[in-house]
Amino acid sequence: MSETRDHVAVRIDNILVDLPCTPSKPSIFSADDDLCSMNKKLYDPKVVSIGPFHHGKDQLCKMEQHKFSMTRTRNPDDDINYLIHLFIDDISPWPKVSKVTLKLSIKNVDHLLDLLYKIWCASFAKVVSVRSIKTEEDKLLSINSTTELQEAGINFKNDSENNCLDIKFIKGLMKIPGLHVSDESETLFRNLIAYEQSFSDDLPKYITDYDFFMHCLFNSSKDVEALRRAGIITNLLGDDEMVYHMFNQIGRNIPTSTDFCYAELFDKVNRHSGHSWNK
Repeated sequence: MSETRDHVAVRIDNILVDLPCTPSKPSIFSADDDLCSMNKKLYDPKVVSIGPFHHGKDQLCKMEQHKFSMTRTRNPDDDINYLIHLFIDDISPWPKVSKVTLKLSIKNVDHLLDLLYKIWCASFAKVVSVRSIKTEEDKLLSINSTTELQEAGINFKNDSENNCLDIKFIKGLMKIPGLHVSDESETLFRNLIAYEQSFSDDLPKYITDYDFFMHCLFNSSKDVEALRRAGIITNLLGDDEMVYHMFNQIGRNIPTSTDFCYAELFDKVNRHSGHSWNK
C-alpha cells in the first residue's frame, strides 16, 4: 500500500512540475451589464447550456442528460466535430461560409462562441491586415444610409466572390456579401459583440465594426428594402422594418475598433458621394 501511495505521489509531483507558474487566462466571460441591459434574454440559453455560467438552471436541466450522451455514440454521423460544424452552418447568416467551415480545426478553440468567431473572421482578418489604416484625425466614422448613397450615384451589389465581412467599394459600386437575417441573427451578433468586448483595446473587433457599418446603412425600412432588392439582404423575418430595428439597436453605443476595419472604405464612400457631379 505504501509503495502504491509513493508511486501516485511521484506521478502527481511530476504533473505539478509541468504546470505553468501563472494561472491560465480565462476564456469564458459573462456579457457586460451595459450590453445585457438592452435585452438580457438574448444572452441566456433557451434549451441547453454550454459552459459554467448557466449550468444547473431549472429550464435547462431536462437537456443535461441528453447533452455533450450525444457526444458519445458509435454512429459516425454523431461525431462531435461534425455536429458542431453542422450546427454552425445551419445558423450562419452568411450562406457561403458553409464551404469553408469544415476546413477549420476545433483543436485550438476555447469554446463554441470562439469557434464561431474564428470561422467568420479568419479570412477577413487577413484582408484587414494589409489595408492602410487612417490616422485618428482623418477618420470619419460615418456614412450616409443606403438610399442616400444611391442618390449620390452609388450602386449596391451582392458580392458572390467573397464571404462574411469583406465589403468593397470600387468606382461607385459597393459590393457586400449576401446576408440572411433570421430570428437567430440578433442573438448571434450581440453575443459575438459581447465576446469582442473581452479583448484588449489594441485588438480589432471585426463583428462590432461590421454591425456598426450595417447600422450606418439602415436609416429606415426603405434602406433594408433597397439592399433586399439588390440581392444583398435575404429577409427571413418577413418585415423590413424588423431588420432596420434590429441593426438600429445593435449598432447603438458600441465601441468599435481603435483602427476601424472599414475606415478606408468609409473614406472612399464619403469622397465619392461628396463630389457635386455625383450629387
